[in-house]
Amino acid sequence: MFYADIAIRGRDKEHCQDSTYSYYTNDSAFLAVADGLGSHSYSHIGSCRVITILKQKLQNSLLVTHLEITKMPKEDLVRLVDELYQETIKEWKNWVSNQFSEKLDCTFSLVVAINDYVFYRSIGDSILLFSDKESNFLVIQSSDNVRSSFGSTPTLLSFSDGDYKKYNYLDSEKKGIVLSTDGLEDIIIKTADNPLYREVHSWFSEVFYRYYSQPKTFQKIIEKEFVSLYGQTKGDDVGFGYIIFGQDSSRT
Repeated sequence: MFYADIAIRGRDKEHCQDSTYSYYTNDSAFLAVADGLGSHSYSHIGSCRVITILKQKLQNSLLVTHLEITKMPKEDLVRLVDELYQETIKEWKNWVSNQFSEKLDCTFSLVVAINDYVFYRSIGDSILLFSDKESNFLVIQSSDNVRSSFGSTPTLLSFSDGDYKKYNYLDSEKKGIVLSTDGLEDIIIKTADNPLYREVHSWFSEVFYRYYSQPKTFQKIIEKEFVSLYGQTKGDDVGFGYIIFGQDSSRT
């Protein structure tokens, strides 16, 4: 498995309001992104905090500490992923209640990959991309037809059990997954036709498969070319992480 995560500050932004995380242990990989709401002054603190809490939770999670995790039944893995996800949000909301309230609001998505299992949990507008072949890069949106008091996208402060999407994949032929905040979505996705599965531009697939093993180079391309050339209308922050199955996980 090769894995990496990147957060890029948007054009003319004082802070990067997106936070990302990737981790690999015991043949398991973890990706997480948190998208701070651009209209809220302190959302960069909120997005950073939810990632910090996730890291702390992972230290004591059986998903990391259990030596036989790859042999556990799928039902047990589903339960552990759900517990990790919901406990992280619960602790974040308790922390927010003593801080700045809605000014810290953000979205949060998590991917856990264990052998051929891929578990995806998301509240908000982050997205998951996966591919069977290099030429077939598709997008699944996490917030289809879900609304909350905060607008068209649910957030952590509006979180309820019905607000977030769950996907559990078991397919050894899947080559890779990319988890991203909506800053990248606006740049790479073609004009939509299918509300659930939307293709990305061919140039993004080409660059991704050429440079995914060079995260620093890939980040520069996203920052200097994609964000500046294709993100002029919004200049959003960009946060994303990716896992490529069957590849060396060493960094370059």
